[in-house]
Amino acid sequence: VLWCNARSELEGLSPVYYANSDCTNILRAPCIDGQTYRKADASGYRLPTEAEWEYAAGMSGDEEDSLRHIYAGTDDTVSLPEYAWNSKSCDLAGRKGTWNVGMLNPNEKECFDFSGNIAEWCDDWYDKNWYLQSSDIDPTGPISSPDLSKVTRGSSWQGSNIRCTVAYRESKKFNGKGHTIGFRLARNY
Repeated sequence: VLWCNARSELEGLSPVYYANSDCTNILRAPCIDGQTYRKADASGYRLPTEAEWEYAAGMSGDEEDSLRHIYAGTDDTVSLPEYAWNSKSCDLAGRKGTWNVGMLNPNEKECFDFSGNIAEWCDDWYDKNWYLQSSDIDPTGPISSPDLSKVTRGSSWQGSNIRCTVAYRESKKFNGKGHTIGFRLARNY
């Protein structure tokens, strides 16, 4: 979120993340408890909501929608190495680790690397059963998480085929870091 605000300000856009609920104190330092506030009409960069991430990855529409896939870009494990860097495709390529974005096929929305390569932070707090409880079209998750965990989606180059599915989700501490976690940007237009 700090990077999103810094890039927004660098490009002359209004920052999204604030340190207080009335959105007057732009977030420029880490929050100890992870609590940030979003200015809904800001023009700057932000992390996608979990529902936005799913839509871009290819889990959009109803069950009959042709864009709805098990993995981002495909439905079968045979072609998965053409769309995702995961443990199997890295073995085939003879190298473990992250890869430059765009080396494999994009999904139907021309987006790359939603399955595998690097797990991506979403802006939502994690709750295992949130989607079962929420009737919102774009649920933003609970207001907080008891263990201060945020949602990550997409898995990484270490992940199995199951973890690379568009539906797979994990929780990571909001201040967690590692060599398999990154982020993708979103913006309001």
